[in-house]
Amino acid sequence: MKAVAFTGHRCKYFYNTYDYKNEIYKPIKREIYNRVIDYIENKEVDTFITGGALGIDTISFFCVELAKKRYPNIKNVLALPYGCQGDNWFQKNKDMLEYMKNSADSLIFVDEESGYKCGKSGVYNAKKLQIRNKYMVDKSDILLAIWNGDKSGTKNCIDYAVNNNKQIDYLMLEKSNNKIKIRRATNE
Repeated sequence: MKAVAFTGHRCKYFYNTYDYKNEIYKPIKREIYNRVIDYIENKEVDTFITGGALGIDTISFFCVELAKKRYPNIKNVLALPYGCQGDNWFQKNKDMLEYMKNSADSLIFVDEESGYKCGKSGVYNAKKLQIRNKYMVDKSDILLAIWNGDKSGTKNCIDYAVNNNKQIDYLMLEKSNNKIKIRRATNE
């Protein structure tokens, strides 16, 4: 079986709201969910890895949770860069992360994994965000990049996947008139 990792922007690149039930996120959620179903049905994917950040990571995690209702044997893996991720978030977002931790089929603290350690375990270090991305790419067969083309942590993750000969599927996002336009692409 195969694994897919997700990479994508924080919400500030879209609408600057972390209310994922807001209608404005519906097109992105629909595209990610449809891609998840396609991976399960047509590419023998049974594991999905998200990084737990606010934004595309969170949306992707919940799309996989929804897909689990149809395909209960798939795995939803949450790979956090360090143990204190979310400690400085607003309470609503902390509660959502706690729900994700409790719902995930597997919870990984990347800075405790052999080969991915950086500084003191469990505490914030900016480098750990990129190390988490490397971990997710290393553990996956396909990277789904939900991206607007800007230089960012998402771009760094994509570059790492390219350099490691991973298949990359893209949902390219363009904001126009306060609406997101989505274009599909792949490097296959």
